[in-house]
This record gives sequence, structure tokens and C-alpha cells, in this order.
Amino acid sequence: MNFREIIQQTMAELGVSAYQLSKETGVGEARLSRFFKGDGSKGLSIPALLRLLSYLQLELRIVKNRVLSGAPRGESRFETRQPARSRTRRH
Repeated sequence: MNFREIIQQTMAELGVSAYQLSKETGVGEARLSRFFKGDGSKGLSIPALLRLLSYLQLELRIVKNRVLSGAPRGESRFETRQPARSRTRRH
């Protein structure tokens, strides 16, 4: 599962729409749409991605030069995980 899919799955679990995510994080709806479709040469900036992850209570770890399942040696991979949910859902 890639981080786009994790974000979309978390949105569904929390009942958060793309519109709501856009309004709460300041990331434009068109940009979110392109991100979820995998379109657009620019994608999301790191600050925008971090705002999305923070709102959804996700965290991103970047692991360098560590072999993860399916990762060729010497390549970096992104890992995303959900910390234990202690806060209530945002409205």
C-alpha cells in the first residue's frame, strides 16, 4: 500500500472528505485531486503533505539505506504508520 492509499483509507475511516481535508489543511482541492490520481508533475510539497498527515494523525518516517521488503539495497523508501489514536475525530 502506498502513502496515497493510506491517506485515502484513513480519510474513509475518519469520515473526512477531500473538501474538508482541503479546507482544514489549506491544500487546494485541485492539488489534492491531482495527488490522489497520481497526476501532476509537481505533486504535493513536503509542507503540504505534512499538513495532511498531521490532520489525519499519521506520521511519516523516511528510512535511508535500509533494506525494507521489496526495496533494492541503497534505495530510500517511505514508511507511513498510524500512531495510536488518542484524539477524537476532527469535524
